[in-house]
Amino acid sequence: MNIDKYHTVCFSGYRPEKFSFSLDDKTSAEYKCLCENINEAIIEALELGYNAFLCGMARGFDLLCAQEVLEIRKRKKYRDTQLIAVLPYGNHRFRGAWGGIA
Repeated sequence: MNIDKYHTVCFSGYRPEKFSFSLDDKTSAEYKCLCENINEAIIEALELGYNAFLCGMARGFDLLCAQEVLEIRKRKKYRDTQLIAVLPYGNHRFRGAWGGIA
């Protein structure tokens, strides 16, 4: 895998319990607004030439961003977009239910 560090974006943000609204209620106005803003930011980055997105795979913001990248990659124009999971260290193991991407 060849990653151009000058055209790479990283995601980092809150875990679900830190949000002022529930990430489980995907119909809430707050959740929809957050996802729309994430989507717009990703599209803007793609239009500026960024094509690789690094995700720490943590519950909450990280996984929301990863989900949006996967949705955007379905569009023909953005099929070459890379989503890369970044682990803290080589033998890292996720603990418990972390709400993986469907």
